Amino acid sequence: MLDITLYGTSALVLVGILVEVAKRAGVAKKFVPLSSEILGVVVVCIGTWSISVEGVIAGLIIGAITSGVYDNVKPVTKLLLNK
Repeated sequence: MLDITLYGTSALVLVGILVEVAKRAGVAKKFVPLSSEILGVVVVCIGTWSISVEGVIAGLIIGAITSGVYDNVKPVTKLLLNK
């Protein structure tokens, strides 16, 4: 299980927040998954204070999970909020 934290905050939550900030800053929709992957790698490398193959792989997995969570939650919230 990926249990990477940065200052007591889960990397998954942190990447999700950063992706949302990037979207609101104007990142095009088609680049959101890519930005999620990049931010996942950056957060893991900062959190572990090293750049390693394991860190990059963990960051890619966290980015993919974050991107997937966003894509799966968005339709449900639209349905619930009738938007």
